[in-house]
Amino acid sequence: MLTKQVKIASFLILTGLITISCSLPLLFTSQPEETSEPPDPAPTHTLQVIPSEPPETEITSTMQEPAIQLIDRSIFEEMEEPRYEIDGVWPNLEGPELLVTAFNSESDRFVDVVMEDFLLAVADSPGGMEGEGEPPLSYLTFDYDLTYGDQQLFSIYLAFDQYIAMSAHPFPFSYALNYDAQNGVFLSLEDLFLPGTDHINVIGSLVDPVLEGRGFGYQLGTAADVMQTRENWNLLPEGLRINFDVYEVASYAAGLQYVVISWEDLVGILDPNGPISSFIA
Repeated sequence: MLTKQVKIASFLILTGLITISCSLPLLFTSQPEETSEPPDPAPTHTLQVIPSEPPETEITSTMQEPAIQLIDRSIFEEMEEPRYEIDGVWPNLEGPELLVTAFNSESDRFVDVVMEDFLLAVADSPGGMEGEGEPPLSYLTFDYDLTYGDQQLFSIYLAFDQYIAMSAHPFPFSYALNYDAQNGVFLSLEDLFLPGTDHINVIGSLVDPVLEGRGFGYQLGTAADVMQTRENWNLLPEGLRINFDVYEVASYAAGLQYVVISWEDLVGILDPNGPISSFIA
């Protein structure tokens, strides 16, 4: 009986040992799997687009050339004894004093001289005979024409018409003002041409055939002689205009004369760096 119990106990112990020996590899090889929580995601940053202020632009104050304006001055004056009338318009420039003073002084001066001479002539005139009704009227009228103007150059033609009572006819005459407003100076004819050029005779040779062709008995060479003693010219977009008063190149009946010479005809003697360089660019 005892032997049977010992066998049963031995069998049970043997079975237990076998079970344990089979489980040992699993105990050493299979460790419990650690479940780790996933790492916190890296913080995400929302980029907020902030409008950037525009870069400060450097303000450069470009000095604009001051505008120079042509303005009218006018006069109307009449008198009964002696009987006369003055009705005229003449130019002034409005702008920086330094640039316009010379022009205004000369324009005013010439008009004042003309009016003074007119009034002296009226005072010296015999007038009408007493008892023959209203005495005849003496008059002075004048106006001007801007032949060219670009804020830098101003070319102006002043036209006068004067009549002294009891005279045979009125007396028209003219005067030209050519002014460089950028520098505040008047232009002379030679300023337009290259130094050393005989511009008077070149112009005269171009004017002669034109005046001769008008059929009023023009004498060749007269225009150059007049230009030597008196400047009366104007700038035009298309050319240089030479003006002549009555009796200078023709009789009174022929009236005032002028000739326009194209810039192309003068290009060989014009100064490309002179005041009218833009005309020949």
